[in-house]
Amino acid sequence: MSAASPSRALARARAASASSTAPSSSTESPPASRRPRARPRRARAATLRAVTPRDAEIMTRVCELARAREGIAAPHPLSACAVTRGDGDVVVEATHAGQGSTRAEIACADEMRRRGATLNSSDRGTVYVNLEPAHGEVAGETRSVEALAATGATRAVVGMLHPLPGLRGRAVRALRERGIEVCVLEGEAEGFEGEAARACRETNEALLYRVATGLPFSVYKYAMTLDGKIATDTGHSSWVTGAEAREMVFRERKRADAVVVGGGTVRKDNPRLTCREETGFQPARVVLTRSLDLPEDAKLWNVRGVAPTIVCTTKGVKPEFQNALRAKGVEVVEFDELTPLAAAQYMFKRGFLRCFWECGGGLAAPAMKSGVFHEVLAFIAPKLVGGGALAPTPLGNLGIEAMHDALPLSGVRLEIYGRDILIRGYVPN
Repeated sequence: MSAASPSRALARARAASASSTAPSSSTESPPASRRPRARPRRARAATLRAVTPRDAEIMTRVCELARAREGIAAPHPLSACAVTRGDGDVVVEATHAGQGSTRAEIACADEMRRRGATLNSSDRGTVYVNLEPAHGEVAGETRSVEALAATGATRAVVGMLHPLPGLRGRAVRALRERGIEVCVLEGEAEGFEGEAARACRETNEALLYRVATGLPFSVYKYAMTLDGKIATDTGHSSWVTGAEAREMVFRERKRADAVVVGGGTVRKDNPRLTCREETGFQPARVVLTRSLDLPEDAKLWNVRGVAPTIVCTTKGVKPEFQNALRAKGVEVVEFDELTPLAAAQYMFKRGFLRCFWECGGGLAAPAMKSGVFHEVLAFIAPKLVGGGALAPTPLGNLGIEAMHDALPLSGVRLEIYGRDILIRGYVPN
């Protein structure tokens, strides 16, 4: 299938990440006012080595390494680093595992130092990073650039510039000031370079979206029958899809920082909302409920050794039940007015990059209307249940009266899981 196209918000962020204070091309030099005077433009441009298919291959591998930390690295972006000799052989590679861990660039330099494998100029080595590292006015942060220089590489390939305006281009300039040739992949390029650049942007699409909108990248997932029902008219919904589709959902949960549901889902399904793995990362489980009308014995209240649970509710509602939940280790957050947008803004402040919404149509509709959702994952099962008005559908009333006002998804892809079809695409916002 073709690569997904971004929504307008994500497109704006991606465009920003490839522009402004540093070159977005592998052959373009930085603006004159931004360069060290000792390196005139024509002299630098003549020394640049073009991006090669091997560069693109290694950068794709770096993106794969970075994406392996999805759901774990937040609030940091997904970043990885690799160092090669001039012949393209990889010397070392590393990822940034998350808060409190060593940055990928520093981990590579440390490992090379430990092995005694630091390069020299005759090795004509190259360092690869899928995302320009933070440098400069972030608590005096210079360690990543210093680490890249310490590898002994004479060239750096950067997948994309940092999307934050205060950081964009700083590390690239700092590397050049240290005599390192820098190529920034051109996202609009054809062929292997463009594909590698797009892989870098898609790896950190949640960060790009967060910068552009001030919200986490939110995915709405639902499963429905061929006649558009997510449950029967009795409310029974286990299971709409088959095992292959459900396994895919577990993988998507693991990519997220939080899985979000409404109170109705807790009452009807009593879900665990885990990745179905006994060990390893589990996303936070977030419940949105104005009334706090929830069962006292819900599986989500089992947090110790499982996963954290956050209940978002209206201020002052059922204080005794709130205290009971807190005694079980559940975090309760009160809102003056609880809406999907207010909850998304709260999750943004918590540092969540990606949220996976598995709510019913009653909560999904206001979330969609208020611009919370960015991507939709719709599973369609080849089965029919019929039913009347009581058989729920994936979305409540959006206020759309004419078909030409329907929300068109972009970047639509079709995937098959067993007997079920997945349609995924970006929501216009």
